[in-house]
Amino acid sequence: IYTSGTGGTPKGVMLTHGGMLHNSAGAHDVLHEFGLEDEVFFSFLPLSHSYEHIAGAYFPMSIGAQVYFARGVETVMGDVGEVRPTIMTAVPRLYQAIRERILRDTAKKGRLARLLLDHTLRLGRKRYHQDGRLGPLDALVDWALDRIVRNRMRQRFGGRLKAFVSGGAPLNPEVGLFIHCLGLTVCQG
Repeated sequence: IYTSGTGGTPKGVMLTHGGMLHNSAGAHDVLHEFGLEDEVFFSFLPLSHSYEHIAGAYFPMSIGAQVYFARGVETVMGDVGEVRPTIMTAVPRLYQAIRERILRDTAKKGRLARLLLDHTLRLGRKRYHQDGRLGPLDALVDWALDRIVRNRMRQRFGGRLKAFVSGGAPLNPEVGLFIHCLGLTVCQG
């Protein structure tokens, strides 16, 4: 395959069949903990992208999953709601865009929405840094925010999403934590 050429002239890169199968097996090892059965993948990256070849086509086929393709970049969120994927693979730029859109949409909704999101993120970070442990009052507020905020986020992605899988480049840890605090799992592979 050829690189995108973002650093200059595109360069030819040799990818072996064995290497692709090894990557697919590695994805299986990581995602096995989510109980891989009857999976539905949502694919929107170009199939010319080597990450999409493996994570969005080869791996799903290796486990007998359904793969749905987006109609276009502008319809991704509508397509996600229709497909209701269980696993979604993307490059870090998409997760950054999701974060930016959530923050922008929340800012437009007003003070209460911003307050709810801020508390959800604060308690999510606290829970993350304390190995899932919260005091009784924080746990009660976190439970309520899970029903009010996090459940809405899960529904935006179809309501059955087990995991986002990020690859192709490193995911900004702050973006990964943001998504995690909203009740969505992100695996980096």
